[in-house]
Parts: sequence; C-alpha cells; structure tokens
Amino acid sequence: MASGDEWLEEATGNVNGLNADFSTSRPYQSGTLYILGNGQLWPADDDESADELSPAAGTFRLRTAPADNDRVLVRYIEA
Repeated sequence: MASGDEWLEEATGNVNGLNADFSTSRPYQSGTLYILGNGQLWPADDDESADELSPAAGTFRLRTAPADNDRVLVRYIEA
C-alpha cells in the first residue's frame, strides 16, 4: 500500500468510557478522517466526532469518549 490509499481499520486506544485519544496505524491526510462508532458514521459537526491532533502521527481526539466496549473504526486516506 502507498500514499493515497484508503484505509478502514479499528482505531488504536483504550475504549473504556474515559479515553478520548486514539490513533491510526498510518499517517493520514488531514481532512480525510472519518469515525465510525458501533457501525454509525459520526459526522464532523457531531459532538461525537474527532479533532485531528497530528495527522502525520496518525493521532486524533474524540470529542466524547466512547463507552466501554464500543467499537471505534476509522476511515482515512494515507498520507
């Protein structure tokens, strides 16, 4: 895989109702990160969406910590 490829994967981070900081396995292009919580897309203007911390490091922060045992998937384009 190379830069420009689209990825769909489980986010890396503790899903425990407290943690809101997560990461992708690869750097992503700013503006291409989409969050899916329990199979539902969390739109950018939703309170549950994410703020990009460092796309080059693959890090982001959810505006609301997912509940214990929620499933957090991310879709993005690799930088």
